[in-house]
Parts: sequence; structure tokens; C-alpha cells
Amino acid sequence: MYERITSKESGFTLAEVLITLVITGVIATLTIPSLITNLQDAQYKTTLKKTFSDLIQAQKLILVDNVSFKRLMASNQNDNFRDLLLSKLSYIKKCDAGSIYGNCWSNIKDVGADGLDDNSAAILTNGSFLTFDYDDSTCSEEYDSSSCGYITIDVNGIKKPNQVGKDIFGIWIFEKTLKPFGSQNDGQSCTSEDNYAGCAAPYLLN
Repeated sequence: MYERITSKESGFTLAEVLITLVITGVIATLTIPSLITNLQDAQYKTTLKKTFSDLIQAQKLILVDNVSFKRLMASNQNDNFRDLLLSKLSYIKKCDAGSIYGNCWSNIKDVGADGLDDNSAAILTNGSFLTFDYDDSTCSEEYDSSSCGYITIDVNGIKKPNQVGKDIFGIWIFEKTLKPFGSQNDGQSCTSEDNYAGCAAPYLLN
């Protein structure tokens, strides 16, 4: 007589599968937001580096004859300075002082980046928003305590978070150079005490 052969196969119970799914879900909930944030921060820094590089290149082309911004400017109006830089940049749109909000800048006055009402603005082809605040009355050739003004960059345009140190950064204007906020001894740091105003320099250097 043939003997009956039986086999006993082991497998996961429903309870074990559910526990595994719960654990996987908890881990995903804890790690995915952090991964997304890190990816976004990396994208912001990459766009900042590209935009700053474009500005530096434009500055070099403008000052090729070893002149200065101050000597080139017929007046210190923000619109004129913006147009000077835009002559060497690729851009989509520009907005004159007093009409930038909702056109070339966010509708809201961004955290730590308000008071831009009198600035001129432009949108570059890479999607960055720029505002320009230029005043040659305090202009100096190299970094000391006096700049010719500043450029504010929102690297992802209208999109959130619209916060200084995240997607908004500042660039100092001097007669013959541009320097990021937080460089040398400008008193700006990448900390909450300074509202992260000085984050441009460490991000551009790393």
C-alpha cells in the first residue's frame, strides 16, 4: 500500500503581515518627509549656485573694461541697475519698482524679505525671481562696511516656502564685484538670530 504523503509548509500569518505593513508605514512616515526636504534643499542650493554664477558672469562682462557699476550708472535708480545686469542675462520678464508683488515676486511679503516695495525685479529663464536695490551714494569698490545695495533671489519663484535661508537669499552689490550675504564680516549669519539672512555664503561655498 502506498503511504499518504503530507507536507507542512510554513508561511506568514495575517497578523504578521499586518504588523510588518504597520512598521513599514511608520518608517516611511518618519523618513520620507526628511528625504523630500533634503532633496528640495539640494535643488534650492543648486539653483542658487547657478543664478549667482550667472550674475557674476554678467558682472564680468559689464565690467570688462575695468570700469565700475558706479561709473556706468547714469543714476542710481533700481530699474536702471536691473536693466544693466539684464543686458547680459537671459530673462522672461521684468517689473519696475512699485509693481513687483504678484508680477515678479510673490503676492505675499515673504518672511524676512519684506520691504521690497521700492525694488525693481525680474524673472530669469531658470525660474529664479530677482529684486534689485541699488544706491551708488554708499558704493565702495570692495567689501568693507558699505555696499552699493543688494540683490534678493527667490530660487524657485512663486513656489513656497518663500522663506529667507530656504529659497530666498541675498547678494551684496559692490562697485566691481558681487558677494553673498554672510561673506566676510558683514554681520549676517545663517542662524535664527539673524533670520537666516547669511545662508547664501555657506551654501555657495559648500
